[in-house]
Amino acid sequence: DSNVGTSPEYAWKTMKRASNNEFAPGDRLLLKRGQTFDGFFITKGSGTENLPVVISAYGEGDSPVIPKWPR
Repeated sequence: DSNVGTSPEYAWKTMKRASNNEFAPGDRLLLKRGQTFDGFFITKGSGTENLPVVISAYGEGDSPVIPKWPR
């Protein structure tokens, strides 16, 4: 999780690390397809109407999974 998170080669490893980042307008959080990401994601920061913060996927395969935590 000490990577800069700017490319697949330097990706963060956990949702906890992504949650520690403050996202700015135009930022993207891209999750690798075919992977399961344990933990939870809390969004910090925000986008704008013209520059939203985008959460999406990259690569090939099934959509990434963030399991639902029991309540």
